[in-house]
Amino acid sequence: MRRLVFLIFGIGWGLSLAAQKDFHFENFTTQDGLSHNEVRALLQDSRGFLWVGTANGLNRFDGYDFEVFLPDPNLANSIGGEAIAGLAEGPDGRIWIAHNRGLDVYDPRRDTFLQVQPRPEDAATWSFSNNCGIFIARQGQAAITLNGHYLLWFPPGSFEYERLYCPNVPVEQRPASAKQHTINALISATRKSDNEAWISSFFGLFSLDLIRKEYTFHPMKGFDWKFGPGAVCADPAREWLWFPVFDQGLFSLDLRTETAQYWGDVPIGFINSGPDVALLDGGKVWANYPGILDPNTGQAIQVRHIPDDSYSFPNASVTAAYTGLDGILWVGTTGGLVKMDPRLQGFRHVLLEEHPPYDYDNSVVEIFENPEDGQYYITSFYTAMVFQYDPKTGKSRDITREFKPHITNFPTRIFRDSKGGTWLLANGGIFQADLAARRLTPIDMPPLPAGATNRATFDMEEDFKGDLWVTKWRAGLLRYDRKSGKLSYLFPPAGMPRPNSIHCLATDRRRQTIWAGTRSEGVFGVDAATGKWTHLSELQANGKPFSVLNATGLEVDDEDNLWISTAQGLLRRSPDGDARLFTQADGLANTLLEGMNQDKKGRLWLATGSGISCIDPKTLLIRNYDERDGLKIDAALDGFSVNAEGEVFSGTKRGFIRFHPDSILIDNRPPRLVLTSFKVAGIERRENALSVDFWTEVRLKPTENFFSIEYAALNFTLPEENTYFYKLEGLDEDWVDAGKRRVANYTKLPPGQYKFCLKARNKDGVWSSAEKTLAIVVRPPFWRTWWFIGLAFAMLLGLVYGGYRFRTRQIRREEQMKSAFNKKLAEVEMAALRSQMNPHFLFNCLNSINRFIQRNEPDAASSYLTKFSRLIRLVLDNSRSDQVSLRDEMEALRLYIELESMRFVGRFTYGIDIASSLDTSS
Repeated sequence: MRRLVFLIFGIGWGLSLAAQKDFHFENFTTQDGLSHNEVRALLQDSRGFLWVGTANGLNRFDGYDFEVFLPDPNLANSIGGEAIAGLAEGPDGRIWIAHNRGLDVYDPRRDTFLQVQPRPEDAATWSFSNNCGIFIARQGQAAITLNGHYLLWFPPGSFEYERLYCPNVPVEQRPASAKQHTINALISATRKSDNEAWISSFFGLFSLDLIRKEYTFHPMKGFDWKFGPGAVCADPAREWLWFPVFDQGLFSLDLRTETAQYWGDVPIGFINSGPDVALLDGGKVWANYPGILDPNTGQAIQVRHIPDDSYSFPNASVTAAYTGLDGILWVGTTGGLVKMDPRLQGFRHVLLEEHPPYDYDNSVVEIFENPEDGQYYITSFYTAMVFQYDPKTGKSRDITREFKPHITNFPTRIFRDSKGGTWLLANGGIFQADLAARRLTPIDMPPLPAGATNRATFDMEEDFKGDLWVTKWRAGLLRYDRKSGKLSYLFPPAGMPRPNSIHCLATDRRRQTIWAGTRSEGVFGVDAATGKWTHLSELQANGKPFSVLNATGLEVDDEDNLWISTAQGLLRRSPDGDARLFTQADGLANTLLEGMNQDKKGRLWLATGSGISCIDPKTLLIRNYDERDGLKIDAALDGFSVNAEGEVFSGTKRGFIRFHPDSILIDNRPPRLVLTSFKVAGIERRENALSVDFWTEVRLKPTENFFSIEYAALNFTLPEENTYFYKLEGLDEDWVDAGKRRVANYTKLPPGQYKFCLKARNKDGVWSSAEKTLAIVVRPPFWRTWWFIGLAFAMLLGLVYGGYRFRTRQIRREEQMKSAFNKKLAEVEMAALRSQMNPHFLFNCLNSINRFIQRNEPDAASSYLTKFSRLIRLVLDNSRSDQVSLRDEMEALRLYIELESMRFVGRFTYGIDIASSLDTSS
């Protein structure tokens, strides 16, 4: 009991400290697109989407927009219920959803909901309340609690479930309030191992082997329980379980010893339907106090709502807690969804309780950590006050009047030199200071230069010899000689303007140069060894002259580059005089720079009109921070202080901001890329019933070459700062810098094969690990397809060949007609000739026969008559045919010549020669 009392008091003390610590939360409500402000269940799936179950609708969140799923009787395969009770993801990527009207399984590939049908005996009560837990084993078995004495067990790949009844627990092992009850109630199911679940119940804690379908009871020793545990959260690193117990508080269970530890009282409203405990980075535990517990120290930090602060926790009851894959804590409340990103918790804000309200400007100038007593000493310029702040208790108080002599005005810089001495600039002068003892030793000031008035001393630096340099407004530059102990003014040579508006200093120790910045006369450099002055009124930066008359801050980096912050940007001047200008176009949060300081690693921190910018002089990488990063400022910052441990401070109107640069975590997680929409002419397209993120190729008609692709990087740490790049291979020669735009539009895309490629970069310059790609084919119109072109070419060849054949036939027909005509003509001519020749030939033959008779040559007459008759018969026979054989023609010729030879006896000779190879019969 003594140990228990000690823990209660320790945690109560921690809670009292918690009020001084602020956290950075981001809130999402119906105004941001959430379907309902009462969040009941949370899940981040393996692709990176956050699923938010509310009292009216299921939401899928990509960091930018909420996509709401509600029952729709006009839409097939819509979700079956609106009041979401539980969420879980199976090994196949499908999401199991328990709701007021039953159980659904969402298929992300097809973007559809499958409704699980109840058994007949369960149909009348097929509804899941807030006390519902879902666990799915690696092999696909699912267990779902219904706040009854059994749970539903589903085999892999099937919706045919069976009831697994909880075994009885001996009365002596039950919690006090359960000893009189006969029926147990299973409350939640959470992961124990790949195939085992923790089952919390009214009677105590069980584990369930989903493969064997076997329960194991785990008795919890060392405490008198009123009720069984609520939703269980496993802590693998410690081998603990965390859980609340109704009306008692928060507990942990050591699984090695099965003994419990009590962590203090929790309000009754702490017990909620969803998980009540979530693990945070670094081993801390979120509990739905709401608050954060550090088990290593026992300190509990309560989270409270801060009115008028949009980044504080909402004034609402907590209903669920969930740590996502990327370490971000998501909290469900009755007032919306809350996000706490561990990467945005680096800035701490301190309010000085006794600091009077001051609305003109930032009054706090210096935050100095005194190594002698570990206290912070803070100067407030406009109120002429000095405060002491205890970082252990978070308490501050006004100590202005405790100093001897009194501080009357102008407290500005507290400076610690290389010898361990502390210096305070106040009252327009310089003091050696023992802050813990409140003792000030003034240094004699030299007479003011002619025309100067006694104004504030603003800055102090130490040179390579240990001498101190001080700026005094409207008077000039002073040097404190260590050896002589005297303070004197240094003036530039004649012809060089006097640094009347001097206010900031920087030391280049290797070059033994003191640089001084003014508000209207430029930048001055003094060689600490020779006393030689240098004056800079403008620099040639980026090829153009740039004025440095109004310098707001000076720093020298490890390469002896001089950095000058101005109201128009940041300048870097190299030792050889070359300069480069950095502005908002180069990544600064704002071109208006109010001050600058260098941390222990050489990084430059810039106070801008829009938050803080940090630039690394070695890499020139710029990062910006504003209220979205947890930076809460009530006016533009003026400058920074850095303590011995590297912590950075900056004053505000009534307090200060503190952070360690190493605590502002770099988001080194590659963004996860998804395609969220593919629209053709503004209309969402479905491809093979698959969701667009699962497409590998899309084929478009010739008229569908006007489309847009929407995408997102599932990175919940300032997703609005993600930068996107895309290109369409086959069209774009290089990557298109889309900036923060999340849509790519293409119009009048020529037919062809393309590949859409997407990559993204988060706010810290970390690129997505792989490109997201989608093959896109724009089909050509039919007259540009290969088959049409081939058919057209074949038709053309056919037409050419057909024309050729037609012309050939035409020419042949013409030749045939011409030949037939010529033949007919020859026949006519021959007929005419014959008609002319035959009577004459016959007359001659008859005369020859008559002559032979008159001459009494009967033999000759008979022979002539015989040949004549044979010739006439042969001619008559040949005239009946279009063709005459060569033999008949030669025979007719022979007879004709023989007749003529008989008429003209001895007057001519003849011979007929025919080649032997010639066929005369054809």
